[in-house]
Amino acid sequence: AVVALRWCLHTPSGRRAFDTQLLKLPVIGDLARKAALSRLSRTLETLFSSGVPVLEALAIGADTCGNTVIADACRAAQNSVRAGGSISEPLKASGEFPPMVVQMIMVGEASGTLDHMLGEVAEHYDELVRHGIKRLTTLIEPVFLVVMGGMVAFIMASIMLPLFRMVNVIHS
Repeated sequence: AVVALRWCLHTPSGRRAFDTQLLKLPVIGDLARKAALSRLSRTLETLFSSGVPVLEALAIGADTCGNTVIADACRAAQNSVRAGGSISEPLKASGEFPPMVVQMIMVGEASGTLDHMLGEVAEHYDELVRHGIKRLTTLIEPVFLVVMGGMVAFIMASIMLPLFRMVNVIHS
């Protein structure tokens, strides 16, 4: 199963299916989306502020965001810019970007401060990812305690039950 999963993840359609399902998971999907948006925003901010052309920056951002669903939206934005459109419209149409991110990009495009707005988005999502990871670890700790307690109880029962049976056999 592990080999089949690894093989599937190396195919474009398998990776896209995995990323789509990952983004739909309750807690982990939200965290994965925020991490991908943070990475994409930070990459685009750095590239735009360095003077990299928009088309090239969107291509690099799509390659570095770490999620094929978000990367597809970036490529759609790249095609929109190539056709003379905006970056924000295809991102909004994809449904993968929260409205706040789309609004910030729209304001950045209109005001000419896209790199600054992307930096603000990246800072916000970095903080959300840190908070989400902290919350996830606090949720996982009790689960691990219960699992470890169950394992100890199972081991104790597997040791003690035969001893109790031997004592009952000896008394009978």
